[in-house]
Amino acid sequence: MRYYDSREQNYAKPERIKLYNKFKETPMGNEKFESWYAMWGKEFADLIRNMFPWKDHSDVFQVKFETLMGDDGREAQFSLLRELGGFLGLNITDDEIDNALYESLGAETLTFSGKRSLYSDWWNEELEDLFTHYGFKEINGLYGYE
Repeated sequence: MRYYDSREQNYAKPERIKLYNKFKETPMGNEKFESWYAMWGKEFADLIRNMFPWKDHSDVFQVKFETLMGDDGREAQFSLLRELGGFLGLNITDDEIDNALYESLGAETLTFSGKRSLYSDWWNEELEDLFTHYGFKEINGLYGYE
C-alpha cells in the first residue's frame, strides 16, 4: 500500500484553479462531469484501485451501499448491520438497527438533495466514454458491479 501525502499536489496551481472554477460554475450535465474528470478522474481512480486489496484483509468489513440502503430488501439490510455490529464487537438489537436507520437514512446532510439520484436520469454515451476512459468501468467490475 502506498502512503498518499496530499502535500505532493499543489492544488493552487493556476490550471487547477481554472478547472475548479469551471467545475463550480458549470450547471449539472456533461460539461460539469468533464470538468470533474479533468480535475480528479485519474487521481480518484488510482485511489480506488489502491484500496481494492483491502477487501481481503481480516480487519476490513465490506459494506455494499445498495444493501445498506435497503435495495436488496429489509432482511439483507438488517443482516448486514447485524454482521457489522458483530464485527465491531457490538450486540445490537433489531430495534436499535431500526432506530438507527430511521434516524440516518434520508437525514438532511450537506450533500443530500432530498432523494437518491438515479444515474439513468443524466447518464449518456459521452459520460460512459469518460467513465471508461478514466478506468471506472474496470474498477466497477473489480468491486462486483456491471
